[in-house]
Amino acid sequence: MLKYLIKKYIKLNITRRRLIKNFKLKHKYEYKLIYFIYNISSLRFIYEKINPPNESSNNKPPSTFFIGVLTLYIALWGLSTQIYESNNSNIQTRYSTSISSLISNPNNKDYSLLITAQSMKCPIKPEIFKPLTPVKSILGYMSIDPDINTEVLKFIESRLEILNNANLANSNLENANLMGGNLKNANLENTNLKNAYLYGADLENAYLFNSNLENADLQFTYLKGANLGNTNLASVKNLTINQLSQAYNLYGSKLNPKLLKEIKNTCPELLEKPKVRQCKSSSNWKTP
Repeated sequence: MLKYLIKKYIKLNITRRRLIKNFKLKHKYEYKLIYFIYNISSLRFIYEKINPPNESSNNKPPSTFFIGVLTLYIALWGLSTQIYESNNSNIQTRYSTSISSLISNPNNKDYSLLITAQSMKCPIKPEIFKPLTPVKSILGYMSIDPDINTEVLKFIESRLEILNNANLANSNLENANLMGGNLKNANLENTNLKNAYLYGADLENAYLFNSNLENADLQFTYLKGANLGNTNLASVKNLTINQLSQAYNLYGSKLNPKLLKEIKNTCPELLEKPKVRQCKSSSNWKTP
């Protein structure tokens, strides 16, 4: 039985060699390409470590190029991760402190520390399966932490009933669900409300100067006395002339042509520069 297996192995080995030789002759360039990939990918090196060649073989030593590149990449990823974690810890500390302050005092309407944490930038988060991210992180490319941004949105969405008089200026509320939110007298200056869902939200006397409401849903949103000056309203959804006519001001705002025409016909004074400035205070946003 053993002799039979040995003969079979030798026969298969001879057949294999013949096939390789025939392939070399018929497909010279294809073979060179396959061998090049086999060698440069370090597969040959690994194979010869497992199955060492004869000492009499005069072949060139196998390439370790890929293993070297992989080792260098892992080292680079480790270093970039360390840099990212070091910078991100400062943001996490500020975020945690601001959250604790707001939770411990429900009457605290100043969200500026939380918004600062949301807008703080750190090196791009390196991901091992995205080779460019560790390189960009090492080179100092900065971005806002998406995890912190998501957590801030969730926290604000959990406090919709007590956001009246809140200072949310310069915040990023893109894609936020603010349905039915109480945002009376809230400061939303320079706020990104792109794709926000504001169905039935109360924005009475809110200060939205220079805010972005691109693709936001404003169905049944209460806008009485809201300052919409210099605001992007060009592609908002479900906004009616009745809602806009109750606003405090629309000077410099971007409106779709249909609504703009109706405003010019019904209440053109909203498009004029206001004679008095809507002032800001720590808790209220009133018109003097």
